[in-house]
Amino acid sequence: LGCGGRTIVYLCEYNQKQYALKWFTQELPEVFYQNLKSNLQNGVPNASKSFLWPLMLTKKQNNTFGYVMDLRDPEYREFGDYLLGRAKYQSVSAIVNAAINLTKGFQDLSKDNYVYAYINDGCLYIHPVTGGVIFADTEIIHKNNINLGMMGKMRYMAPEILLGSRPGHFSNNFSLSVVLFLIFFNNHPLEGQRTLVPCMTEDYEKKFFATEALFIFDENDHSNQPVEGIHTNVIKRWPHYPSLLRNNFIQTFSQEAIKNPSQRVTPEQWLQILVEVRNRLVADDNGNERFLADDEKPKVALKSNDGLIALAVGKTVYVGLSTLSFAKVVRNNMAAIPSELFESEPNAWALKNISNHFWKVETISGKIKEVPPSEFMPVKSGLKISCAVNGTFEVVVESELV
Repeated sequence: LGCGGRTIVYLCEYNQKQYALKWFTQELPEVFYQNLKSNLQNGVPNASKSFLWPLMLTKKQNNTFGYVMDLRDPEYREFGDYLLGRAKYQSVSAIVNAAINLTKGFQDLSKDNYVYAYINDGCLYIHPVTGGVIFADTEIIHKNNINLGMMGKMRYMAPEILLGSRPGHFSNNFSLSVVLFLIFFNNHPLEGQRTLVPCMTEDYEKKFFATEALFIFDENDHSNQPVEGIHTNVIKRWPHYPSLLRNNFIQTFSQEAIKNPSQRVTPEQWLQILVEVRNRLVADDNGNERFLADDEKPKVALKSNDGLIALAVGKTVYVGLSTLSFAKVVRNNMAAIPSELFESEPNAWALKNISNHFWKVETISGKIKEVPPSEFMPVKSGLKISCAVNGTFEVVVESELV
């Protein structure tokens, strides 16, 4: 199926089902083998389905070994392909969902005291349409404070790790923020003007990513700003994202947070931020997406425990912190909606139930109606929807259509 510097992945069959067998072609430390055994016993982080977790471990043969895992969905593309332009996200919504799914994966690791110590371009796979994320190379996931005797890619590692510290949750938070920045802006947060050297040697890497690491949008030191014609992606994209997102990158890559790991943004904090960012995403009838300006209130919104969710025709609404689809906003004349819902309102908006659950809709007068999956309800002020997805999810149309 593929190969890397020290591994070959084979298609295999066990009990009439196909799996992937990852075989290590080089001799590895005993602690590496024991860590895989331990991961098998301890189970998937937080029982998440996002990890290609070891299912079976082979015996050693000539000091090499392998493990069996589920096959990866081929529609997911390697993260490095997005960075190189070989793969593209279908929409801004997919980008935001990828960020949320990535962050939830890191949160799952943290909850079970796991560390993803040696992340690189090939560790992650992302679905270009849904933004789903698969965590691969799970053999390098280990419990906090264990040293597997390996080094990862410097561009993804926290400065303290490059200087000799062991990986832990604080260093994981740094790696998470690096990957999030790459997802949104397709440029590295520490690679600006100062890093334009003829050859990126190991000494330079330690300088730029550890001892003298400097965010490209540092508020106090502008010596590492992105350069026109080189860091084109981040220059174009940075102004278009909400200030909430930009400010949190400024915080997590500030000199204080770089030097004091406890000051970094955590997965839990990122999730709250990213959901709010997603809630401010709207699109016009042609599908052109944009974020509401900081002082711009949505003309039509759903009110939930996570704040106001801006609505626009074509937008998919999700449940809270998850990426479970809840509803899709459609226009009456764009969908096969029963005429009795709208009478003589051909341009009226509707919410289509794209969940797997019935909605309970309460009207202003207190009447209760059920909306099955794939059916519609009009977008009118005062309606309340209850849907048993991750508990009860209630939304209220906050303002009238204009």
